[in-house]
Order: sequence, then C-alpha cells, then structure tokens
Amino acid sequence: MDVIRLRTLTTKSRLGFGQYADMTIDQIIAIKKKIYLVWVYFNINGISFTDDILDAFFYDKKWLIDKPGTNPKMFEEYINRYKSKIHGVEGLVVKRKNKKRSKARYISKQASRHTETKKSVLQARNQGR
Repeated sequence: MDVIRLRTLTTKSRLGFGQYADMTIDQIIAIKKKIYLVWVYFNINGISFTDDILDAFFYDKKWLIDKPGTNPKMFEEYINRYKSKIHGVEGLVVKRKNKKRSKARYISKQASRHTETKKSVLQARNQGR
C-alpha cells in the first residue's frame, strides 16, 4: 500500500532540495526566482503551495493542477505565455544582468544583517561609540 505524500509549503518553508535548499520560499521570491518555484509546482509530484503563494504565481485559475501530480507540458505553456516580453539576444543579456544584480543585492543584505549582530558591534553601540 503506497502512501501519498503532499507537502504544502508556506512562505517560511524551505524546499530542502536543489540549489535553493537552504532558502525559504519568501527568500526565493525576493531574489526573483519565481519561475523556479513555478517549475517545482508543475514538475514535482508531492509539492504544492498555499493559496496566497499560488495566487501570486497564477492570476488565472486555469493554471492550477491537481496535486499530487505533475504536468510538465502545462509548465511549457506557462513559460511561452508569461515568461518574457523582451525578445532576442538583448532580452537574454538584460535578464542575466538583472538576475545577477538581484542575487547580489540579496546576498549583500544578508551579509550586512550578520555584521550588525556581532558582539563587538553591539558592544560599541552600547558604549556610545
């Protein structure tokens, strides 16, 4: 007897696999990797998202699929319809630059948060320096 497992992820959940395994869903959206999460939704059998996340991904309810289940062809249709309004080589260059910039901004924000909580920084702040 097979047990059907379905993980419904929220904004604070972590995927636990892939290149974004240690990031929350909210962090993945923050670095503008929404298309990766859409791919996960259509291609991974046992993973779904809460209604608020699905509403952010899909403006039309026709894109929702029955879970557990997959539909890779529907993902291809989604990409063809909504992926890009910029065509050609210029569009690819712009997309690459934007992805690199957004990821770099996110990483620098995370790094700055960690430096603020160091013991020496907090000690200096308490002593009025």
